[in-house]
Amino acid sequence: MANLRFSDGKAVELWGNDVYDAIPKSVFAVAAWHLANLSSEDPDGEGQAQERFCEEVTTIAENGIIEPAQAKRVLAAFKRK
Repeated sequence: MANLRFSDGKAVELWGNDVYDAIPKSVFAVAAWHLANLSSEDPDGEGQAQERFCEEVTTIAENGIIEPAQAKRVLAAFKRK
C-alpha cells in the first residue's frame, strides 16, 4: 500500500494544513473530475474527464509528486470500472 504519510504531507504542503483538513474527500473528487473535464480535448464527452484525470495522475507520479504505487492503484480502479 502507498505511503499515506508521504501523500498527506505533500497535500498539506500544497494546500496548507487547515484547508487540507477541512476539505472532504468527496469535494476533492468532484473538483478533480470537473478540472479534468475542463482540460480534456472534448469536455463532457464520454469518458473524457476520466481519461484526462488518469493522464494527470500518471504525470504527477512520474514527477515524484505522488508515489507510483498510488498512481497504479488509481489507474487500476479505472480499468475495473
